[in-house]
Amino acid sequence: MGEVRATNRRLKKAVKEFFGKNPSPEQVALMNNALAGDAKAIKALPEDIADIIGGMRRQIDALSKHIVKKGWVSGELKAKVEENIDTYVARSYRVFDDPKYVENIDPEVINKAVNFVEKQLIKNGVPASKAQLMAMTEIKDMLAEYSSKGRGSFDSGRLGEKDLSLFMKRKDIAPEIRALMGEYKDPLMNYTRSITRLAQFIGNHKFLTDLKRIGLNEIFFEEKDTRRTLMGANERVKGFVGKAKEGEEDASRGSYSPLAGLYTTKEVNLILEEFNAATAAPSGVYGFLIRMNILSKTTKTLMSVMTNVRNAMGQI
Repeated sequence: MGEVRATNRRLKKAVKEFFGKNPSPEQVALMNNALAGDAKAIKALPEDIADIIGGMRRQIDALSKHIVKKGWVSGELKAKVEENIDTYVARSYRVFDDPKYVENIDPEVINKAVNFVEKQLIKNGVPASKAQLMAMTEIKDMLAEYSSKGRGSFDSGRLGEKDLSLFMKRKDIAPEIRALMGEYKDPLMNYTRSITRLAQFIGNHKFLTDLKRIGLNEIFFEEKDTRRTLMGANERVKGFVGKAKEGEEDASRGSYSPLAGLYTTKEVNLILEEFNAATAAPSGVYGFLIRMNILSKTTKTLMSVMTNVRNAMGQI
């Protein structure tokens, strides 16, 4: 991630030169909009800042194009990735990151969110006498759920599972709700998280693909392979298994493709399902699984991805 850090330093230096030590919220929002591909915002920025943000935009797009070029997505998912090129930026919220965020939300922000939900409920036929209490309940429930759920991290969830939500079309969340959730408008944070999420997807997909290639007929078996019974591989790896052409193993088949639907032992499946509980890497097969996953997420892997990005950008 050295290239990301270098880009962040360059932007900070340019911002300080043109906007001063503490840029205004409007200037920050302008840069964030430019990162999301807003042509008017790009033109409104000083040329040096616009050039840096343009480079950040190209890095994000190059990762998306890399995923498409490698054939890791197809069909509807491929169309969504291509549709998001030039505009995709990870949208992030404090409610997922800061455990104390909810208790420190500005009451005015909460009131605006409640009023918004109340009006929506009334539009949907809820009596005005009940709408406000229902709206307050909805807001409190939402904050409780989101603050406990969190966005997730590199080592959360099943071993190597991919986050496909980053390719989905951004939902049109009302500004009042985005403010309630504490939307980050810092272009540096959103750029870094965009690169990180895409690089994580690439690392995890490569990990799962390599794991199947290395482990098929050893620790992972097709359903019809009777040898799996002799190996004790009677547990199906969970996950959606979509239709695909023969030999096609892309993320369009589900977040755990291409392992989903294969059979393995109870112990291996437990490692896949409860990786968070693994506090050490034991020897044998299980240590192999853990070490492969850790390796796929090291700085070396991410830097390798960025090398591919530089190569791809050089061909544009």
